Amino acid sequence: MASKKQKKTVNREEKNEAADASSEEEKLLREEYFTLRDDFAQIIERGLHSFQEKTPGREVKFLTMRLQGRYGLIIRTNKRGLIEVPEMSGMEVDNQGVKRHQRMLMGMNCSTTTNNTTFSSLNLLRPGETTVKEFEVNAAAHELLKLTVDVAQKRGEKRQRDIDEKKITSFDRYKTDERFVESDNWDREGPPSIDLVFRLITLARQTLKAELGAKLVDCKILFFHIVDTMELADSAGTKIDIAIPRTGFAVTAKTNHDNEVAEFRRGVGGLSAIIRDDTDKTLEEIVKDMAKKVVKRCVDMDRAQPCSVLEGEADVILDGTVSGVLAHEVYGHTSECDLILHNKTDKDVSLNLKARIGGQVSENKSFSIIDDGHYDVDIGGKVIKGCYGAIWIDEEGTPAKRTQLVANGTQTLFLSSADTFNEVIDGLSDETMKKLKEHGLSGNFRNERFDKPPMVRMTNTFILPSKDGPKSVKKMAEGIHKHKKGVYITDCSGGWVDPTTGTFEILGTLGYLIENGVITDKPVKDVVVRGNISTFGSKIKAIGSVETFGSSTGWCGKDRSWVPVEDGGPAILLEDAEVGKEQPISLWQDMYTEYDRQIKEVAAGRRKKDEVYFRFIEDSTGGKCKRHADVCLLANKLNVDDEVRLLLGKDESLANYVLGEDGKVEER
Repeated sequence: MASKKQKKTVNREEKNEAADASSEEEKLLREEYFTLRDDFAQIIERGLHSFQEKTPGREVKFLTMRLQGRYGLIIRTNKRGLIEVPEMSGMEVDNQGVKRHQRMLMGMNCSTTTNNTTFSSLNLLRPGETTVKEFEVNAAAHELLKLTVDVAQKRGEKRQRDIDEKKITSFDRYKTDERFVESDNWDREGPPSIDLVFRLITLARQTLKAELGAKLVDCKILFFHIVDTMELADSAGTKIDIAIPRTGFAVTAKTNHDNEVAEFRRGVGGLSAIIRDDTDKTLEEIVKDMAKKVVKRCVDMDRAQPCSVLEGEADVILDGTVSGVLAHEVYGHTSECDLILHNKTDKDVSLNLKARIGGQVSENKSFSIIDDGHYDVDIGGKVIKGCYGAIWIDEEGTPAKRTQLVANGTQTLFLSSADTFNEVIDGLSDETMKKLKEHGLSGNFRNERFDKPPMVRMTNTFILPSKDGPKSVKKMAEGIHKHKKGVYITDCSGGWVDPTTGTFEILGTLGYLIENGVITDKPVKDVVVRGNISTFGSKIKAIGSVETFGSSTGWCGKDRSWVPVEDGGPAILLEDAEVGKEQPISLWQDMYTEYDRQIKEVAAGRRKKDEVYFRFIEDSTGGKCKRHADVCLLANKLNVDDEVRLLLGKDESLANYVLGEDGKVEER
């Protein structure tokens, strides 16, 4: 796949435009609006010349323009069990005979940096339209740039007064001498066969009905193939056009005991994203296996004991598919530079995230974590293929990179953006600063869609296996004292973290009791592992070998937007972890829905940030969390309706501007 060909770095002085090769074959492989990236580059150059000022606060230091869209296919079962296609992108032909995919969403945004950064966005799809005209996009780009620069200069002027009067330290944007002129389209497999998808959905549903019988009261099956596209140009000379396909299959079931179970397979690519590592199996075999896993979990959930048998402290083994939630919530979010800076300035914060950089975050010297945005990720003896959080390049033109967040129990690097890098490294030790500068930007500046500003986000976050660790969970369980109670958590709906207090939860849906050092066949449901970031590292007692490795995929929610991610790791043994009762998965879905609703109300201006309130956060933190809007949520298991809504991007638009009937840019 094209992703295995890594980006080529081009110095500004070089005139290498290899990515602009003009052969018809290469053009066919490029994103359909690829010529606009060069148009954006010219618009930026002219804009800098026209609007540049040297007045303090009004000087334009950096400009970026992006065209972002989405097309694809979603097929699902409805309430009656019938197969329906809620949305499917066809091909349209313009007056010149050029074919283009219909877009589910499409817009443009502009980022302008003075002494801070201003972001504005424009919805390009008028009612009833599914494609855009390049001429109109060009004209709108000129206008959007002008509007954004005007706002940025006014804000910069005000910011400069604050800097001068309040003696605020200002940090420059991180600069690099590299630019990237590249293009790639990962959607090489193209759209799948509709007939094949119908057969797979029917097979999954029939398997559930045949094996669960009267126990089954509802089931939903989902297939999606979604392609995100981006054309990007900036004032440093970077020019990018890319297309990233994401494909998934979900099987969900609800029993007559009101237990809900979901099994997802997601990844980057076409149908190969469902196959992942199971290259020796057919798609039919994989889908049938998914349905059988759901059946087994349904049966075990129906006979499971409540978590009250474990409440208090217990030794916990996290399956490899669950340990990634620990990596994501406890060590991933705390390594994001924007959250590090927020914690530095917020008076209500009780956790110093910056102090963790270069410091010990786990007593276990085998504990290491990476965030890696590549398509294939080597986790030491095993390659994870088609990772769901893979990107080719981020939204400020930094290529995907492998970032070692934790090495042998010590936090070594962080996830950064150009606006946050210099401020975070300020005041760190010379040795730590040197390592961070050598690594440079991490390539984690991402957004959900065109109308949401990019921010520092994870991609694929994995705990690395231990070479000397237990080779099975059975062996790991033998390390638990025979007189201690324990639980092996095998399934998880997600987790959340409050970065201001450090409180986090891993939301297990199903586990099995450990008695006398043996994993039993006694299921326990709705288990939560709770802790605090500042002390939890001491509880990691054993890290499994590569044989215990597993991963899961999902959506990371942070400050108004959701991005696709993957997380995983080997089996992990936690000693004396706080274990409590979790809400059933149906209430977890309600929790996700409420979180998403309130955060979106903030984004739309209908709710103030300090008015965001979640009962589950209040209860879990004992009222210590003062700013509920800062909570980050990881959702690995969503109901089908929520998954479809995220994929379609059909929430209320947050764009500042729309394209009028006459092609003019209008305020929304």
